Amino acid sequence: MTPASPQMTTVHSIQFLRFVAAALVAAYHAFHFVDLNVIAMGARLMHFAAAGASGVHIFFVISGFIMVWTSEGKFGKAASIGGFARRRFIRIYPIYWALAAINIVIAAAFHLGFPQSVSDAVGATLLAPGHSSKLIFVGWPLTFELFFYGVFAVLLLLPKRLSVIALSVLFTSLAAIGVLFHPAHPTLHVATNTLLLEFVMGAWIAVIARSDIPLPRWGPPAMAAFGIAGFIGAAIIGPAALPTVISYGVPSALLICGMVLMEKQGRLSKTVKRFTPLGDSSYSLYLVHAMILPPATMLAAGLFGATYWAAFALAIVLTLFCIVFAHGVYLWLERPLIKTVRNFITPRKA
Repeated sequence: MTPASPQMTTVHSIQFLRFVAAALVAAYHAFHFVDLNVIAMGARLMHFAAAGASGVHIFFVISGFIMVWTSEGKFGKAASIGGFARRRFIRIYPIYWALAAINIVIAAAFHLGFPQSVSDAVGATLLAPGHSSKLIFVGWPLTFELFFYGVFAVLLLLPKRLSVIALSVLFTSLAAIGVLFHPAHPTLHVATNTLLLEFVMGAWIAVIARSDIPLPRWGPPAMAAFGIAGFIGAAIIGPAALPTVISYGVPSALLICGMVLMEKQGRLSKTVKRFTPLGDSSYSLYLVHAMILPPATMLAAGLFGATYWAAFALAIVLTLFCIVFAHGVYLWLERPLIKTVRNFITPRKA
């Protein structure tokens, strides 16, 4: 098993899983809002639909992987911090602000509610703890992402292996404080949450993928299989039976590690590689579906008296529509916006 090539800038397995994670969250919310606004779909179905929330945990592990993977050659250099912070700002905020502004109009038209105070509005705009879901209701994981980015930026001062070790020690210690003391303050809740351990899992997967650790040929497929089995088990028993860092985080890490190492062995399916473009639009899908589904299901409730199977089909159709629409948003809004902002704020070389 040869080490990952420095030229391997696009990890197709990661792009595929980014799409899967966003699609899972979109499907979960499609069933949720159909159940809420169109017709009750039954506790059993909604129990399994709730497993789509696992997509957030897949995202967190992927984030830990991507930050370490894309920072190769940048560790131990103070000059790397500015560029890292600039890239993360460009990736997170411009499209979020654009879509949040549109969502204010949608929320007003459908009486869905939006920030009622200046502090709420400012906090939601900045994705601050306790406020990040008040413009787009799925904004709360972005607060965890930003906290991770802030810590990781500082740790770029260290060599790579030491940086990942420091991240592991820090986040494990913070998570232990959270388990022991359960702080209620929104900022402390984020900073001491066990979900931080999922970023650590992803960081170590990147270290492993860059290394020469020998693995049997059956190892990566077995990891991926155990990850999928873990998700199935969590869907059956419900995520509340265990901390979600275990019920969803560990299977996410196993699935991601297995697929990345399979790609490193040159054994990734061509079908997986075809989903790379949809992986690019995963952030748009994550944000856009939360804007589309509440008003769409409210309108659908007024258009027809849905049967159970019609409502089930509606949830599937809405999920597919969100995927297609979000990819258009990525192509015609997010990507041009990122390019424009990057050209505007990136320092020019003499």
